Amino acid sequence: MTPPASVRIGEEEVHEDRFSRFRLIPWWDQKKLQAARVLVIGAGALGNEILKNLALLGFERIVVVDVDRIEESNLSRAILFSSEDVGSFKAEAAARSLQKIAPQARVRSLVANVVQNCGLGLFAWSDVIIAGLDNREARLWINRCAWKMNRPWIDGAIEGINGVARVFAAGTAPCYECTLGETDWKLLEQRMSCNLLLREANTEGKVATTPTISSVIAGIEVQEAVKLVFDRADNFVAAMAHVEAADTPRKVEIAVAVDIFEPGIFGLGDINRRAVRKPARHRFRAALRQSLRFRSRNCSAKLNSGHSINSKWVVDSG
Repeated sequence: MTPPASVRIGEEEVHEDRFSRFRLIPWWDQKKLQAARVLVIGAGALGNEILKNLALLGFERIVVVDVDRIEESNLSRAILFSSEDVGSFKAEAAARSLQKIAPQARVRSLVANVVQNCGLGLFAWSDVIIAGLDNREARLWINRCAWKMNRPWIDGAIEGINGVARVFAAGTAPCYECTLGETDWKLLEQRMSCNLLLREANTEGKVATTPTISSVIAGIEVQEAVKLVFDRADNFVAAMAHVEAADTPRKVEIAVAVDIFEPGIFGLGDINRRAVRKPARHRFRAALRQSLRFRSRNCSAKLNSGHSINSKWVVDSG
């Protein structure tokens, strides 16, 4: 009787490493994630969840920017902060905690106001930008810098138990500015007319949020970042996921459409948010065409104007 042919099983097939389950996804390439350079702006409730997810997925080159210090009220919504961190800078505390989750990662913290202190060098370094912010001014600055450096960026916003996540592709209209309505521009012009008002607006940071919605929105943001790294984001370009749980206690709806909702902490456009609870794909089309037809056409011209951009923070390629 002929003995059965021997089969050699490699060690990697017997022993599962940290990222083995990810590699079961056919198109997954862990080395791409390890090499990708991610700029995270904001280390609050959203930023904590974004950074945690990046570390768990295996991103190893991360810069986190935030100017604020940790307050006790942050502890209920921030997995990377502990009681001992109260009074410390958010960016520095988040970076320290991230190194414990992923010792192999290179995480750099910048205690800086993204509008006042961060310029094109930082955006040029990044491959993808993920924001977890609470004001229009910072989003506007990120949008202009990302456009000039031809970088994609992902915006997230939360309020109460509602939230939105949006992807803005590199060099593709509509951009964030295209989604702003008349009320948004009036508020921006009022604050930007005075440097003192602008600085105060960027340091307010008092928004009603919960850890549950921050987990949901940050998860969507990082998921889209993964798709961008793997060049699988063609179906989510300049689009939005909207989760409105406050008025739908037994049902959470996620609508995919360009963001043109009413003004609020999200800094969006003028259309009433109640439209989200209707079938999104059909209800938004006419509004999108009407709102974006003219503004998208002028997107590049608007972004190439505006205030000057300094380059104080430049992150080296390592």
